[in-house]
Amino acid sequence: MENKEFYFTTGELARLTGLSKQLLIFYDKKNFFTATATGSNGYRYYLLSKYFQLKILITLRKMDIPLEEIYQYLQHGNDEFLLSIYKRKLSEYQEQMKQLQKKSQILEKRIQSMERQPHLILNRIFITELEKERRYYRWDIDMSAPVKERVSHMAAALRPYLQDENCFRDSILGFILPSSSLHEKQPVTTYSFLTHYIPHIPGIKEQAVYTMKPGIYLKVHGYGHYGVIDTETKRTLLDFIERNHMKADDHFMVFPLSQYWMTGQSRWIMTTMIRIDS
Repeated sequence: MENKEFYFTTGELARLTGLSKQLLIFYDKKNFFTATATGSNGYRYYLLSKYFQLKILITLRKMDIPLEEIYQYLQHGNDEFLLSIYKRKLSEYQEQMKQLQKKSQILEKRIQSMERQPHLILNRIFITELEKERRYYRWDIDMSAPVKERVSHMAAALRPYLQDENCFRDSILGFILPSSSLHEKQPVTTYSFLTHYIPHIPGIKEQAVYTMKPGIYLKVHGYGHYGVIDTETKRTLLDFIERNHMKADDHFMVFPLSQYWMTGQSRWIMTTMIRIDS
């Protein structure tokens, strides 16, 4: 090849830009950034001016602009086209920043909550007042169904919550069980699980809504899993209700504490709540 002083080889261009030879060859094969000529030895050669085009390509790729759009710009050199690309990417980045801000706020709340209460007190009764109603979607489960079918049912209901920041909610999942199941000899034949009520959430169409009524509740933290609570937690609740001659609702709620799921324990920590007559 004549006048090689006006050309860079692939290796030379790679060293000057910090790109790999393999990437430059890939660009050439895909026609995103083509060599000016190919020598009899099979080497690719690029005019010196190609370096400046490659510099533009590298800069635009740093802003995550697709290669196809960069190629169109390099081919036509239309400033209006480049301006439209910049505006679109700015809009995308601004939306990403909003999402990151939401996630940062969620993490800050999680950190503050866990730092305030590093050691959760288990199997101790707390009396709390729910001032406003809470709404959930209610999904009924038949305990006679195979366990895989039950878990699959639950997973299908939870799937819409895993698509966005809703998966960070502490109350994404809960369970309703009959109060009779607090007595160890009473088997549970049916129960319901709850998912956080979000109007018009994609993936959830017609579904029963459960309302957790305002009032006085007994609350206790204890071990459990998937709506099954520890025997000691049951005994703590029953003893407190009977000792204080309280009248409790015919059902109670169990909520897994998601920030304690991965503690290395064989069982999860659950919050159990039951409404009582004041």
